[in-house]
Amino acid sequence: MNATRAAQGAAGAAAPEMVRRLVQGSVLHLSAQLFLTLCTYVVAVVLARSLGPAAFGTYGIVYSLLMTTESVGRFGIPQASGKLMAELPAQHDRIAASGLTISLSAYLVLFAGMWLAAPAIAAIFGIPEGAGLLRLAFWDIPIYGAFFVLWHILNARRRFLIESTSFVLYALTKVVGISILVWIGPTLRDAFIVNIASSLVAALFIGWFVGRMPWRFSLAESRRIMQLAMPIGILTVGLQLLPTIDLWMLSAIGNYPDDAVRGYYVAALSIARIPNFISNGLNAVLVTSIASAMGAGDRVAVQRVMELTVRFLLVALLPAGALIAVNARDILTLLFSPEFAPAAPLLAVLGFAQGVCMTSFGTLLSIMTGGRQAKTASRLAMALVPIVILFSLVGVSLFGALGAAVASLLSCATAVVGAGMLLWREYGSFTRAGMVLRIVLATLAAAVVSAHIEAEGVWLLVELVLIGLVYLAALPVLGIVGRSDLDVLRGGKVAGAGGQVAAEAGDG
Repeated sequence: MNATRAAQGAAGAAAPEMVRRLVQGSVLHLSAQLFLTLCTYVVAVVLARSLGPAAFGTYGIVYSLLMTTESVGRFGIPQASGKLMAELPAQHDRIAASGLTISLSAYLVLFAGMWLAAPAIAAIFGIPEGAGLLRLAFWDIPIYGAFFVLWHILNARRRFLIESTSFVLYALTKVVGISILVWIGPTLRDAFIVNIASSLVAALFIGWFVGRMPWRFSLAESRRIMQLAMPIGILTVGLQLLPTIDLWMLSAIGNYPDDAVRGYYVAALSIARIPNFISNGLNAVLVTSIASAMGAGDRVAVQRVMELTVRFLLVALLPAGALIAVNARDILTLLFSPEFAPAAPLLAVLGFAQGVCMTSFGTLLSIMTGGRQAKTASRLAMALVPIVILFSLVGVSLFGALGAAVASLLSCATAVVGAGMLLWREYGSFTRAGMVLRIVLATLAAAVVSAHIEAEGVWLLVELVLIGLVYLAALPVLGIVGRSDLDVLRGGKVAGAGGQVAAEAGDG
């Protein structure tokens, strides 16, 4: 009995420490991802204004193909390596060397395949500058691939500050490069050269801190890595296809009076995906932290992390989607130009599809992956792909660009419901109806106020900031945020799941 109580006490003590480290790491990651997101949109705005809707649409198609290829081409190997290193610290060096060897080999093979397939891809998607532009863009595949696998090695070591700094450096390099191009007149080819240079700078920076140890050729842990990588790789394929099928379908089968419609859709997507930085910032920290807790048999910590994460997603994403929707035309005019104003209906729908639902879905899948549900998560993601294809095919065929946006919303909402149900079945309830209702009411109030305020240009930014501050100030008053949440950020005591949290954040 005493031994059992001692074990429970140790688990209870470990839970707050794990949660604190997760929150601190998440703050660093979220800050870096926010900076990266802001820099990405500076680049998008500059290119959109310089190139015009038609050429910017081409840039968006090529860039989405590149990003999807790089994400799918990981085959789950870097993620699997990082997860195993977190669970088995004694075998860190062997796993790191094997993971780097397998990953770089896979990326080189993928680069060669995409190089050969470039003419066919250009024909399918109607890319004006054809195979040459794609082949130039694809040089980023092995370079960014090296950066990504090295980043996961540092993530397993919990070097959160260095990881975050590497993303800041990557973003700054891209902004500086595009700023230089503005002086000489940017072209599509120049934009992708800057993208390659950014990946190279980030890879060299993070490689310095990783050291030489992982660079020795090794396949010692390849079997263990690949067994875990397979479901993660399948999950990545599904997760990358879900938010891009609508754009690809619009480009491949859409009938529009001019090429500008594709540019409108890319512009709307670029704004709608701004909240994705939340998922990008949380995912790596969630997977390794939950994996570590599961390895120690500490489900209390996992439950606490889930409750905090879901509440944070609701608090952050719902008002973001609502404010984007009610100010869609003014946001497009401010960030791009009045030429992009026709994209407002698309942005209003995509803000909830890509910003709210897709960000939530990616985060929920990370919780499942860290909690040893990677196979279940991969099955869910791949099962949704044919649904998305069907929705997009019908939507684009009947209603064009707006149909693609509605199809994206239906698909992403279905994905969130599916992931939520699977997590609820495994861990039980991770939020309360009363809490959700209060967040929804606060969001509606913010949206109604914003809709009735006429503000343009810089004054729109002032309006959104002020509404955001009032919304944040209302959270403690409504019982949505409690003292325990602030204690986590300060590094103080963390309440166990279902205890102090319910008392201070509202019992719903």
